[in-house]
Amino acid sequence: MKVIILCAGLGSRLRPHTDNRPKCMVEVADKPIVRHQLDLFAEFGIKEITLVTGYKADVIPYDDVAKIHNQDYDSTNMLHSLFLAKELFLQNEDILVSYGDIIYTKEVLQKIIDADGACDVVVDKGFKPYWYARSQEPLEDLETLRLDDKGFICDIGNTPRNIEEIQGQYIGLFKFSKTVTKEVYDFYASLNDTKNMYVTAFLQALSQNGFELAPVFIHNGWIEIDTPDDMLHTNFLRYGEEYFITEEFLHRINTRNGLEKGDFPRMEKLCKKIDVVKKIYQVYERDLTQAATSVEISAKNYNLLLRTLGTLAMRYNDLKYLNSALKLQDTLQERGILSKHAKEEVTRCQKELLV
Repeated sequence: MKVIILCAGLGSRLRPHTDNRPKCMVEVADKPIVRHQLDLFAEFGIKEITLVTGYKADVIPYDDVAKIHNQDYDSTNMLHSLFLAKELFLQNEDILVSYGDIIYTKEVLQKIIDADGACDVVVDKGFKPYWYARSQEPLEDLETLRLDDKGFICDIGNTPRNIEEIQGQYIGLFKFSKTVTKEVYDFYASLNDTKNMYVTAFLQALSQNGFELAPVFIHNGWIEIDTPDDMLHTNFLRYGEEYFITEEFLHRINTRNGLEKGDFPRMEKLCKKIDVVKKIYQVYERDLTQAATSVEISAKNYNLLLRTLGTLAMRYNDLKYLNSALKLQDTLQERGILSKHAKEEVTRCQKELLV
């Protein structure tokens, strides 16, 4: 199998991180995005890799992979970059195509490798919480993806009218079997005005012209780095669905300015992850007193939040969290709902941090 990684784009939405390097070379979780992919391919013993470069190509250092340069990177889209690798489509081998701005787990890669369709496309069925975390208005950035009666993709990359038109999220990872690679190239060559055609538009055209696009379903396990805020979401890869659920949960806190009774059992479960707890704290940091009186919440759950802040204070050795815990403790004391256990925990935090 051969791999093509598309790395030619300007990455303008990721500025200033892309002022002096291409998007694929932006560091996320201690190494460049494309390095994450190359290391993962190495784990699978995949060596025949081609990078299609463009913007700031000289910054990409890897000499153990082939490179094809798109000199028109500033006036063409990724589809043009892909088919600059024409020769690979004529070699009777499977071709895996990966966008250069995504990071995914080995489980995701294993699924697309194992898929045996002619045209396999990775589709995330658990995309909603992730997109709520990325955008206050997810429909503004999401695209359609619908399946026909046989389960093949029949609509991809268009503007959705509602969430029902999105049966999964295309992530920018797909594979052509060696049985169709030449046909796929010939179809591309038969089209007009492809320089600015989107990859999703090409996939849609394939589906409308006799090629069966088989969805390869995943549930999380990937992130896209398109804006600076996306660089904050690397814990999605580490914690999976629990972290995704938390992001959706926090989205509702921010947009509805309060919590519902049923949210707290979920928070109690999610607070076992310290980074999740930190995210919850950040929402309440604005005004803990107001948060404690904004909805009808049980005393047990107020005290849960207080203990959470104490845990953060000791974990990070940070007085900021302790001060917030003391503020919330005063509020609960005034309301007569401060638990003995929570008070003892905050006292213990004080002793450890203020020695």
